[in-house]
Amino acid sequence: MKRKGTFNKIGLYILSLMLLFIFIIILSAKIPVCYGSSCKFIGFYQLATTNIIPIICIILIGISFYFYRRFKALTKVNNADSVTITACQSENYESLTFLATYIVPFMGFSFDDIQKDIAYFLLIIAIGLIFIKTDKYYANPTLALFGYKLYRVNISHSGSGEVKNVIAISMDALTIGDQVFYSFFDDYVFIARKK
Repeated sequence: MKRKGTFNKIGLYILSLMLLFIFIIILSAKIPVCYGSSCKFIGFYQLATTNIIPIICIILIGISFYFYRRFKALTKVNNADSVTITACQSENYESLTFLATYIVPFMGFSFDDIQKDIAYFLLIIAIGLIFIKTDKYYANPTLALFGYKLYRVNISHSGSGEVKNVIAISMDALTIGDQVFYSFFDDYVFIARKK
């Protein structure tokens, strides 16, 4: 079960970087443009070898969509058991903090040197490991763009009592007293869906 939870956390982190992948494609794509009768296609091999970084980013965007579909499927897992929200506070600023701190600074980077590209890649992996180990993987600007909201809540379950200070990810606007279906990622983060 722990391995599956870690896989989901890694997936959410990759999904959170989808905007970065799009910006890197825009900043680093080298597509020759030619007008006139003497123009000819340079060939797929030449196009691919001069655009390795954008191709990797396109693959990562595809992987991000896979994890988004997987995340959407997780929201529908539990249709029987629910909890009641007893305290609720918005945490939507977390997504903006992630965007401003970890994605916007990459806008100034150049992707022309292989050593710099390797260093950027290792930096992204290091940030991801930190986010997963510190359970901040839920601060996801991509999910915010898709309409998900973050809440810090206390929940009450009839069988297990009250759990305090957990993070709820939901497309619904949550308030105190709401009954929600839930699917936990780990002990502190769950997906909530109103009944």
